[in-house]
Amino acid sequence: MIEKEEWYIFDNYATDYSNILIKEKVKNFIKQYNNNYIFIFGPRGVGKTHLIRSVIRNLSRKDIILYNSINEYPPLRKAEIVILENINFLSAEKLTKTFDWIKNTKASFLLTYRGDINEQLNSVLQNKFGSDNSLYIPEPGYELKKGILESYIMFYNLAISSESIDTILSTYNDWPKPINAIERIVTFAKLTNMELSDVTIPFIIKELKNKGF
Repeated sequence: MIEKEEWYIFDNYATDYSNILIKEKVKNFIKQYNNNYIFIFGPRGVGKTHLIRSVIRNLSRKDIILYNSINEYPPLRKAEIVILENINFLSAEKLTKTFDWIKNTKASFLLTYRGDINEQLNSVLQNKFGSDNSLYIPEPGYELKKGILESYIMFYNLAISSESIDTILSTYNDWPKPINAIERIVTFAKLTNMELSDVTIPFIIKELKNKGF
């Protein structure tokens, strides 16, 4: 199986009409990121983390400061990129401090926010950088969901048919639960020494549902 961090490259990011331009815009950010920003927001399971990790793999580590949550607000060199993930989890007080920090620091920013756009943050970013690089990724349509699941199947090096993917998607309607289902199906198969197939996957799904998933 491929190491998870190695899987996070742009080529493995499943796309359709709803997110292909966002992928290209993030790729372009790598080439000309000085004094700029990308603000990616949208629901869980649409690939925000995948894009962030793909950026990290394409840049020198010395030029990146990655925060999952902010504890300190150090002065930064102009060349650095500050990556702030899932800032929706920050308290209102912490967000306000973050806004002030962004206004006063000389760096480029790559931010993700789970959920609908935060208008206050969006205003801060546009006022500071004078551009609108706020990118919304919507919940994927059915075919893109299949593409995302196929990516996970490749990651786990599995042989799961398109029919079985349809079974998973029809059983678990709430996105991104089908992604979690793939992981649980793989774990169940390993623990029971069961080979995955169009026959065994519906059985595993039934067992998982009996266990409350």
